[in-house]
Amino acid sequence: MGEKTTVNWTDHTHNWFWGCVKVAPECMHCYAETDSLRYGKKVFGPGSTTNRWILSEKNAKLPYKWNKEAQEAGRRVKVFTSSMSDLFENNKQLVEVRQIAFKTIEETPWLWWQVLTKRPENVLKMIPASWNGILPDHMCVGTSAGIQKTANKNIPELLNIPALVHFVSCEPMLEPTNFAPWLPYLQWMICGGESGVDHRPFNPEWAEALRQDCSEFNVPYFFKQHGGRFHNSGGDLLYGQEYKAFPIVFDQVPGTVQPVQASLF
Repeated sequence: MGEKTTVNWTDHTHNWFWGCVKVAPECMHCYAETDSLRYGKKVFGPGSTTNRWILSEKNAKLPYKWNKEAQEAGRRVKVFTSSMSDLFENNKQLVEVRQIAFKTIEETPWLWWQVLTKRPENVLKMIPASWNGILPDHMCVGTSAGIQKTANKNIPELLNIPALVHFVSCEPMLEPTNFAPWLPYLQWMICGGESGVDHRPFNPEWAEALRQDCSEFNVPYFFKQHGGRFHNSGGDLLYGQEYKAFPIVFDQVPGTVQPVQASLF
C-alpha cells in the first residue's frame, strides 16, 4: 500500500485511505477505482453512500520509517500522497484521518511530501489552524488538470495556497491546454497520456508545446508517459528525448530551505 512505486516522479507513494468522488472529465477512467475493485473495495462514489477504505496503523507509520532512513542517509526522499484518494475530499469520514496525516507530515521533515489534489479550493479550509494558513516548507502542493476547463478552475485556487512548491499534473492530458498564464508562478509541471483498457487519445504535439512553454518560463518539466493499454505502453520519450526535471529545491535538506512566507502570495 505504500512502499516503492512505479510512479517515476516520486520515491514512494503513500495513502492513509483509498476512495474518492470523480469531479472532472479527467477522472472518467480512474486507475485508482480500477485497482480498488481488484481488492474487492467499492470505495469510489459520494461520501454519503460510500465508505472510504481507511488503511492500517502499520501503513500509517511507514513515513516515519522513510524519514529515519532519509535522515540517516542525509538525503531527502519524495513521497506522493494521495495516489489512491484525495486528502482534501470533503467527507466527514476523513476528518480524523486527515488530522493524523497532517501530524505525520509535520513530524517527517526529511520527506518531500508531494500532495496532489483535485480540490485545491479546500486546502486552506482543512489544514490545521496551527499552520496559520501556510504549508510546511517540505509539503509541496499540486493539482490535476488535463483539459483547459479544469486548468482554468483549479490553478488559480492552487496559487492562492502559500507553499514553497506549486505543481500541476497534466495527466491524463486530453487536449491542447494553455498553462502560460500561470507558468511564471508554478515550480513544476508533470505531463502524460492516459493508460488503461479505455485510454483516450494522446497527441505528443500537445506535450511538446507545453514543454516549450515551460522552457520559456524556466519551469522544470517532467514527461511521464505516452500511455496506452499499460502505463509504459508508449514509453516515456518525447520525440526521442527524455524530460525528467525536478524543482532544484528537492535537492535541499532541512534547515537549508527558505521558509514559506504568506506575504509572497
